[in-house]
Amino acid sequence: MSIKTVIVDDELDAVEVMSMLLSKSTKETEIVGVASSVREAVEVINQTQPDVVFLDVEMPELPGYELIQFFEEVEFDIVFVTAYDQYAIKAFEINAIDYLLKPINRGKLDQTLEKVTDTIKLKQQYHKYKKLIESLSSNQEVKITLNEVGKKRVVNLDSIIAVEAEGTYSKVYTLENEKPILVSKNIGAFESYFPSNNLFFRSHKSWYINKNHILSYAKTKGVIELSNHVTAKLSKYKKGELEAFTNKKIKK
Repeated sequence: MSIKTVIVDDELDAVEVMSMLLSKSTKETEIVGVASSVREAVEVINQTQPDVVFLDVEMPELPGYELIQFFEEVEFDIVFVTAYDQYAIKAFEINAIDYLLKPINRGKLDQTLEKVTDTIKLKQQYHKYKKLIESLSSNQEVKITLNEVGKKRVVNLDSIIAVEAEGTYSKVYTLENEKPILVSKNIGAFESYFPSNNLFFRSHKSWYINKNHILSYAKTKGVIELSNHVTAKLSKYKKGELEAFTNKKIKK
């Protein structure tokens, strides 16, 4: 994953030094824009949609921390870059992800880029989750891609009956396939696909089930009968939660 980067600094030497440090970083980065003032930075950011902006504080006309005033929603990370440590409080006030003092330490820069990578992943999961929720609420057909061992398979979300943990892999049971699909992700990775308050329910540490495919369950045995003769486990701690989730009492 390459981190899209914008550098905002009015000193050419400082831009060149940051560019060099980014090129030598352990993280893959792409400098998509450079600006020498806050107003120029606003244009560059709107055009390039970066992941992170390295922002010098002391700039002509407007200080760097005024940048956020030009955006209704800040969808990029900000890293303050300055020779003066008295701006740390300002960095905190605008929720900057980090604060780098000049001259910049390469190790500290790598740590900062690691933080940026983590926030990018979180944003991607959020947008994926949001899109899925919107699709489910509008009753649109939703397709997801499963990383099956050796290939990728596209399936309809509502055709998935259940997911069973298989070590570091998962077995996905669907209406279309007699045998489960072996997917190269552990069951925890399905949390971003399966919002528990809509269609899928974590009935056991080893199972996700589609509530639309529940036929019956037995409390005493701790099992759930699903479509296509799939039998899932039901944790004793999840019995009441399952009834609340399905909004109905089923077989004891």
